Amino acid sequence: MHQAPYITAQNGPWYQNLVGIGSEWSVQFPGYVAGAVDAANIGVELYLKKLTRDV
Repeated sequence: MHQAPYITAQNGPWYQNLVGIGSEWSVQFPGYVAGAVDAANIGVELYLKKLTRDV
């Protein structure tokens, strides 16, 4: 089993602007449909937190 990549860009121009929401970014279920759901949930949570910070 390989380690999943970071779900967000750690630095550079995409830092805090790019979130992976596919199964490949799920730490718990990489490569499975459950992983896609897991990563999408995290991505939406991060997006909503960013929206509330930017207001």
